[in-house]
Amino acid sequence: MSARGWIAGVGSWVAMVAAVSYFSGPTTCRDGWASSSIGSRGACSHHGGVDRSGDAWAKLLIAPAAIIGIAVADFGTKAPTPPRMPPAPPLQPLDPDRPVCPKCSRSMVRRTAKRGRNPARTFWGCPNHPYCRETMRMDADPRGLNSSSNSHLS
Repeated sequence: MSARGWIAGVGSWVAMVAAVSYFSGPTTCRDGWASSSIGSRGACSHHGGVDRSGDAWAKLLIAPAAIIGIAVADFGTKAPTPPRMPPAPPLQPLDPDRPVCPKCSRSMVRRTAKRGRNPARTFWGCPNHPYCRETMRMDADPRGLNSSSNSHLS
């Protein structure tokens, strides 16, 4: 449960207690005597004690008020779903003429550098590009034993 729900529940409980105490009227003695000194040892001790019958229905309303306040505050608050990643492209069968990517084990493809230190030079690049950025020089061992990770491109 969120903090917002608890705050709303406590707020609705306080509002309900204030409303019930306002509408239930002044505290009286059991025989109907209204005195400003009503308490455990006040004027009501001679009039049958303090009349607490008006508080019974108030207590029944206060607990549901807190529950309703929490439910209203939590209504519609749903945990955000994490963004979905696009699925990785399907794996290709290994080709013995092409080197294997040392990071993701896919057959690398021939690419041409468009900028950097070696423009217009060909190199091996991983086809799983946004997820794997591994590259290899063309003169590298096709089995991927002499890979140089991104050292020839800038």
